[in-house]
Amino acid sequence: MKTRKGALTRYWWVYVVDALVVILVFVTEFRTIMMPKKEERLAFFVTTESASWKKGEELVKNPPEGIKKFEYRLSSKNSSYHSTLLESYGYEISDVLILPGTETNQELSSYHFAPISTRYVETLGSLGALRYDEKAYGIKVYDANTKTNLLSDLSFPLEDMYLFFNKNSVQLGDLSQAKAGEEGRAVTMAKRLLQQ
Repeated sequence: MKTRKGALTRYWWVYVVDALVVILVFVTEFRTIMMPKKEERLAFFVTTESASWKKGEELVKNPPEGIKKFEYRLSSKNSSYHSTLLESYGYEISDVLILPGTETNQELSSYHFAPISTRYVETLGSLGALRYDEKAYGIKVYDANTKTNLLSDLSFPLEDMYLFFNKNSVQLGDLSQAKAGEEGRAVTMAKRLLQQ
């Protein structure tokens, strides 16, 4: 009996470490099981001067049908961490991005963004599109010259802003579809936001 007590008091930390490892494994597995799949999640990245997004908050509380989790990140172009957030969240995680035209070029657009058919450009935006090699990659949502803003609850830097669809999004559907109603959830959500 004495040796058991001595071992218990001498090696108590081993039992604590074992308990912590078991708890960590359980929590990790639980989060993995409960986390929405990519097909059930929709993410937006927005370069804006606004500190909040009313429409985004509404969608977080009441995501559209088929979406378990709607999330978004707002980032000011003048912020010191903007480029890091754009690289890590915008290009890697987001399904839809709203960026200034100056933050992209032909190479970046063809690498990160899906080309958009003329039908979608006409359906989603009346301000025009950002084109490279006769392909539309972005739909203008803010015109700096006329101050026309298709997303009225956001304020933008003093430059043209465009809506892009991430090429790797599982929510995209086919942006070249000619038939209405066959678009992915990202396109449906963009339509909903732009036709407020």
